[in-house]
Formats: sequence, C-alpha cells, structure tokens
Amino acid sequence: MSEPDEKKLTYFFYKIVKVKRIDPEETKRLKKEFKGVQKKYLKYLAENKRESLLQWGFTDKDIDTYLKHGKLPENCGWSVDHRIPLFLSGNLEDPNSFDNLDLLPNPLHDLKTKLIDSKIDRVLNKLAGKYGSYGFPKNGKAVELAHSPFSHYSRTANLEDKDNR
Repeated sequence: MSEPDEKKLTYFFYKIVKVKRIDPEETKRLKKEFKGVQKKYLKYLAENKRESLLQWGFTDKDIDTYLKHGKLPENCGWSVDHRIPLFLSGNLEDPNSFDNLDLLPNPLHDLKTKLIDSKIDRVLNKLAGKYGSYGFPKNGKAVELAHSPFSHYSRTANLEDKDNR
C-alpha cells in the first residue's frame, strides 16, 4: 500500500449544513452500529469504486485482500469518516448511511476532526453551563448550528455518485 498521493486528490467539496447535537448515549449506540456499517461501506467501495481506490493508491491486492472483506490495509493512511460527526447528527435520518460516509486520507481526517468537529464540541461543552449538559438547552431541544462537512474527489471517478447504493 503506497502513501496517499495528494496530486491524485484533485479537488474538495463542502457545503454548510444545519446540524444538531444528539444525546451522548445515542452517539455511543451509533458508534457501535458504525463498526458493521463501515465493513459494508468498504465492501461497497471495493465492488463499485475500484477505479477511485486504484487512483488513490490502493493496489488490486489491497482491494481484493482487505476492502472486499470490509477492512482497510494496516497502516494504509486512510480512514472512513462521518462527514457530519455522529454527535452532531440530530438532523440526519440515518447518521451511518453511506451518504454521510467518506474515505479520507488520515491527514485530512485528522485536520477535519481537529479544526471543525473538536472545536464545535468544545464550544457546545462551554455552553453547557447556560444550556444544560452536552449543549442541550434546559427545554430539552438541542442547539442547532452550522457545520461544513467536506469530501474529496478525483476527476475520473468519485465516491459521491449515488449509483448502486
């Protein structure tokens, strides 16, 4: 498995969406559910998005040995990420749907987590004194705010199209 080639990650896309924090117990439940969903997502990519995976540095062997079995090669430098993090998924019908997942190079995943997701989490925790625990107002309705999930694409193939889902 080669390192992700940044030249092959040709452009990014993001849009601002409204998000709503969910209860931490619901977040834990969704994280447990995600383990099975992640396997299915990787199998889907191996079966339907081989060209993108090859362009991003995965080998035929990586795809056939790991991804087709719902796993990522060890130390491959990639992660399956929630575009809108689970803790902010109150406005989503199914937070673990393929529409909310993306395969990101680890440096990009880490950057998104550090600069977007973690900052929102810290702000909500600071507001906890005013609104109650975990960013929920005392009236029981979650705080709604903006988030900018982003995805990366290649010019010849991408993971965003909705065919075969």
